[in-house]
Amino acid sequence: MKQKRMFAVIALCSISMLILAGCQAKKGVTQTRVKYKTQITSIDSYGNAIIGAIEKEKTALQVGDTLTVSFGDNGPTEQLTCKLVVNYDDVPVGEYLARFDNDDGQLKIAINEGSIAEKHQLKEGMTAQIDMAR
Repeated sequence: MKQKRMFAVIALCSISMLILAGCQAKKGVTQTRVKYKTQITSIDSYGNAIIGAIEKEKTALQVGDTLTVSFGDNGPTEQLTCKLVVNYDDVPVGEYLARFDNDDGQLKIAINEGSIAEKHQLKEGMTAQIDMAR
């Protein structure tokens, strides 16, 4: 009887350790990386850069993601960091943001209550690179 009880305890401990080891392994495995190299398709009347090749329904980007964005055709440029948000006021005034337009679903890179095009001399047709790791 003692041998059966001892075997049950050992089996239970072994199963518990396997379950815990499996949970630990899963934590580090789930990482999503998204990288886009595209163009600014237009600048709207507020000075926001529209990145038309990235549409809400066709992307892995999600609200809350932190994006690293760079613009320019001639070598490395300054990298901007912004959150993907629903509304402009989801970030403080003067902060960078990215959001999908409610009307056409295109991605906009912007400054809350500012002109990103003016601040960074952005123009239609410029290269835009967007990176995200989650």
